[in-house]
Amino acid sequence: MKKEINSVDDFSYKVENNGVTITGYKGKRKNVVIPNEIKGFPVVAIGNSAFMGNLLTNVVIPDSVEKIGFSAFYNNKLTKVIIPDSVKKIGDAAFFHNKRNGAKNPFSIMMYKNKITIIGYNHKDVVIPQTDSAWNKYNHKTKDVVIPREIEGLPVVAIGDSVFANNLLTNIIIPDSVKKIGDKAFMYNLLTKIVIPGSVKKIGYAAFFHNKLTNVVIPDSVKKIEYAVFKNNKLTKVIIPDSVKKIGDAAFMNNKLTNFVIPNSVEIIEAYAFENNKLTNVVIPESVETIGKSAFANNKLTNVIIPDAVETIEKNAFDNNVKMIRKIVVKNTQNFL
Repeated sequence: MKKEINSVDDFSYKVENNGVTITGYKGKRKNVVIPNEIKGFPVVAIGNSAFMGNLLTNVVIPDSVEKIGFSAFYNNKLTKVIIPDSVKKIGDAAFFHNKRNGAKNPFSIMMYKNKITIIGYNHKDVVIPQTDSAWNKYNHKTKDVVIPREIEGLPVVAIGDSVFANNLLTNIIIPDSVKKIGDKAFMYNLLTKIVIPGSVKKIGYAAFFHNKLTNVVIPDSVKKIEYAVFKNNKLTKVIIPDSVKKIGDAAFMNNKLTNFVIPNSVEIIEAYAFENNKLTNVVIPESVETIGKSAFANNKLTNVIIPDAVETIEKNAFDNNVKMIRKIVVKNTQNFL
């Protein structure tokens, strides 16, 4: 049955360059069908925050749309969104915070170009039919989550921003179809271990912030370790591949690392990256050019050799260690930091 298109009066909009951008929603329907044209002009964009906080349960986006703005559908109850192939850009947090208690499926999903992004976690009162093989490994009562490799025959390629945040999860299994883990995706849980598959190319900032992880292996598909990605855990062992060029702000801050091998690919160690650990030894490779503010502060280092390639050491980089750290450069010249 074809769904009825909403009245033009339900939308706020503007016309620019012979195209319409939807800027707001004034209607009462929770099941929204966006028209493909208004007053003879094609609807080409959905503006920033246009449908934010409307408790929508379903939306149909026409194939005239080329852009979906920042937070466009933030904070609704969408469980499935189909994005037409005409869309060229989807803004940050466009479908952030979409979940519906009592939904049939545990995950809200976005379907785009024959791929799935998980945009919500319907963790309360989820009813999963015994015959539904897509979800038969999921058990929300035990706080264990198995993300399926496919949903409705399409690969799950991304986990959206904050999808599993603050759920007291104890275990999560990520399939090898996933290429992106969103910002804050698993923050504030009780995870003690995680296997990041080699398919993952990007791990968003604070993705595993404030868990109970004790060790982690980062796959060689990852090029940058983002801000606070593993901050506030219980890490004693971390393996970073030689594909990584930058270790972000506070990436491993507030853990229990006693030693750490920085690969010879890393060029930048940003501020607070290893602050508040238990490091007794660290080797700075020749590739490093910048060491950020308080990067190694509050550890147990007694001696660090800084290679001559390092151009910048920011304020308090090695503060509050056991003894004064010394810098050893070419020709055995020693300069105290």
